[in-house]
Amino acid sequence: SGAWAARHFLDMDYEVLGIGRKLNQLDCFLPFKQSKNNKKITLLQADINKDQDLIFSSLEQFQPDFIINFMAQGMVAESWEKPIDWFKTNVMSMVMLLDNLRKLPSLKKYIHFTTPEVYGSTDGWIKETSVFNPSTPYATSRACFDHHLMTYFKAYNFPVIFTRASNVFGPGQQLYRIVPRAIMAAMTGNKFQLHGGGVSVRNFIDIRDVSSGLELLCRSGKLGHTYHISGNKLVSIKSLVEKIASDNGVHFNDICIVGEERLGKDDAYALTSSLIRDSLGWNEVYENNQTLSSTYDWMNDNMNDLKNLALDYEHRS
Repeated sequence: SGAWAARHFLDMDYEVLGIGRKLNQLDCFLPFKQSKNNKKITLLQADINKDQDLIFSSLEQFQPDFIINFMAQGMVAESWEKPIDWFKTNVMSMVMLLDNLRKLPSLKKYIHFTTPEVYGSTDGWIKETSVFNPSTPYATSRACFDHHLMTYFKAYNFPVIFTRASNVFGPGQQLYRIVPRAIMAAMTGNKFQLHGGGVSVRNFIDIRDVSSGLELLCRSGKLGHTYHISGNKLVSIKSLVEKIASDNGVHFNDICIVGEERLGKDDAYALTSSLIRDSLGWNEVYENNQTLSSTYDWMNDNMNDLKNLALDYEHRS
């Protein structure tokens, strides 16, 4: 997500400072390198859990107008195994970072890229003002810091804007995510495990549409508000995998093995995005079929490199 946001902001002629703990990835995972303005990005390899001084000194030197924070320990199922790692990154290290960020005189807006997981399983389409009901250590850790951010907005007028996007996908996504994982299985014949048979329902949105929404929030979003960036169509994980299989000339049972459902798995995330649409005029550009097609092309073009990569998530504390 951060790599595509960097690409979008570069294409819009912004100067960008990109901070991440893993920048030595293949170029195919770093779309900002294909921007016409790729000379306007500065990269810093740093870990929020270990390199707070380095991160903040770099921000002091760069003096950003906007910060979009994608940093988080992700993954839901794995958060049950070592929850302390999730709370260390998503709460404690974030609290330390926030206390420094509020001292940045240049900062006009801090866009916090958080998650619909904080709502738990949704019952129907929910609004930006819905209450939190997290059901996993990952979701609880994200909800905790979201609450803390709001206290800083109220106490210090810290310029936070919250964003919650539905399931992002598109070219360049890490292979352990459901869409590239299913495509890889369809293209190579190596099956993957589909938890619970894929009955849960999600909304999928192109990361490029999310990136355009984030830039719009930097320009026009209201401080202290939450904006959902989401499409209007729901699809079950199973039907999406079936679509991927069919597009690649194979059958559902050829590419996946149905396994047990994950602990705390939410049945549905259905976010309305009326606020960003009605007040700021945002609309998605890419249909899901278009995004799938461009993802197929990306994987075919880079298969010589991708086929040698691990397909499973590798946890690092």
